[in-house]
Amino acid sequence: MRADTEAIARLIRGNGGLEIPSSGTSMRPLIRKGDRCRFVPLTGAPCLGDILLVAGADGRLVGHRLVRVDGTGEASLYICKGDSNIHADAPVKLNQILGKLTEIRKIRFVVQADGGLARWWGWLLVRWPGLSRVTRFYLRAERRLRRKRSGRAASRESSSAHQLQEAGYNHPPEGKKRGFL
Repeated sequence: MRADTEAIARLIRGNGGLEIPSSGTSMRPLIRKGDRCRFVPLTGAPCLGDILLVAGADGRLVGHRLVRVDGTGEASLYICKGDSNIHADAPVKLNQILGKLTEIRKIRFVVQADGGLARWWGWLLVRWPGLSRVTRFYLRAERRLRRKRSGRAASRESSSAHQLQEAGYNHPPEGKKRGFL
């Protein structure tokens, strides 16, 4: 998503937060496509494991987890990474961070980003970076299984239609209705 980062930063500061729909898969399984993510202004330095809204060099907004901080003070560089990404994003400075995730609105419930399982998941990902590889493997397997299932369903439908044709049943011509006896 390309955006005017200054306008978004003003909206977040002025309204005390901003809700943005998720559009990618890099933060799965915690954040799915279409979940509404609420970002609030950053107060103080971000902590490892926080999910930050960052303005990329190309103008895209990215919500990824802070996994490392290089340097101290004004010279600090913040390295973020998607939970299911293998590699980290390019380092950003504090002025490129627009906000911090506080909650994720899913279809049936709301997840607080600073507590419970979400905080625990972030802690695990920061301490064991290899967990992202496991997550990536799981997501690929899930995608393959979904494609396989949808392929089987499509082949069953075409197989059923073929069996009906062999049995002598033909669909009525387009525009004609079939009557009941």
